[in-house]
Amino acid sequence: SYMLKTPLYHDEAGFVTIDDKRVKQDVAMKPAFGTVNITTIPSGATIMVESDGRTFTTPCEITKLPSGTQTLTATYPGYAISRNTVTVTDGCVIPLNIELDARFAPITINTLAGATVKINGEVIGKGSLAKQLDEGIYDIEVSMVQHRTVTRQIEVVAKQPQTIELNPIPIY
Repeated sequence: SYMLKTPLYHDEAGFVTIDDKRVKQDVAMKPAFGTVNITTIPSGATIMVESDGRTFTTPCEITKLPSGTQTLTATYPGYAISRNTVTVTDGCVIPLNIELDARFAPITINTLAGATVKINGEVIGKGSLAKQLDEGIYDIEVSMVQHRTVTRQIEVVAKQPQTIELNPIPIY
């Protein structure tokens, strides 16, 4: 009798009768793994296989994923983390399409031409501009020579565009 074991394949057992001659026994082991084809919106997300820590960048194909329940985590800057559970079946290819949830919003700041615009103390440009900001609280500041600096605090909520009118005040 024999018992064959190798990672990612089902065990194979059987019996062989051996005479006084040499015997060759071919054994086809059945895979205990499958494949997952992953696409994300947006493309370029990082996928981590929680069971073994392997990482991939989408679009991707994860081969030799052990059969059974697997958890795949998708991450991309500015988007919520997405945990996805898939059931992997022996020898099968499973398509997985993940649409990540944006955690940012477009912000337009309208100000005087030549005014310096800062967000949280960091200069981001001069004059009116548009920027994508992650969710959170921000201090917007505009300043200009011979003008009083003006600051406003805003809250950025995901997927809710905002337009801010903010002009430095002339000094007479």
